[in-house]
Amino acid sequence: MKPVEQFFAEYVQERTAFYQTEIELLAPLRQKFFSPDCRYDSRHGMVEHSRAERILRVSESDGETLLETSGKHSSEKLPLRYHVRASDDSWRIYQVETQCPCRGTEAAPKADCRFCGGKGWR
Repeated sequence: MKPVEQFFAEYVQERTAFYQTEIELLAPLRQKFFSPDCRYDSRHGMVEHSRAERILRVSESDGETLLETSGKHSSEKLPLRYHVRASDDSWRIYQVETQCPCRGTEAAPKADCRFCGGKGWR
């Protein structure tokens, strides 16, 4: 089985190609109905942000591998945590969480956070 890092790199590459194709398919619709300077629903930056997502940390927990990444959207600015498990001869993503804003620059989440309940991820 390939390393989880290779699996994730392939996922990011294919996701990015899909986003590029989506933008190309939407181009005629956008040209017909939107002003060139209107960013609404433009997918602006989507390809670049997808391509830029990187693994920050790999760990194991309860029989699954956790991949903490830089995140993929500039508007979020929050890391993501992918829960992946071995499946046949590859890997499968089972859940993706966003780092809770309560962590901020702190390493530890706030125990009384109403969004994550002190887990640091939601």
